[in-house]
Amino acid sequence: GPATYHWLLLVAPLCVGIVLLHLVHSPSRMVEAVLTVPGLVWLGRISYGVYLWHSPIQTGVLGEARMLRLGFTGPLRIAIPFVVTIAVAAVSFYLLERPILRANTRRRERIAAAQTLRRTTVQ
Repeated sequence: GPATYHWLLLVAPLCVGIVLLHLVHSPSRMVEAVLTVPGLVWLGRISYGVYLWHSPIQTGVLGEARMLRLGFTGPLRIAIPFVVTIAVAAVSFYLLERPILRANTRRRERIAAAQTLRRTTVQ
């Protein structure tokens, strides 16, 4: 709605920023306990994929109109696209992101080793 464009897009990030600053500068045991829950840690690991996949899944492939045409109403209309988004993000994390990150790490290690070898050979 209009409120989103007039003030909500400004207020929401400011509120998140204030909460994050508070958490960083005065962390509590309760916050630590919540943020170290294994499911939340895992969700944090795949969060980039969730960010990338949520829009095409929840507005395209399994958008509200399609979910209604398939006969899903109520909570299932929301839950199914959510679960599919998490599943697709997890698959893309393990099959795409992790291998690419590992390859980049190995490449950086080889470059660093070559530079070290070159420095010791030159001296």
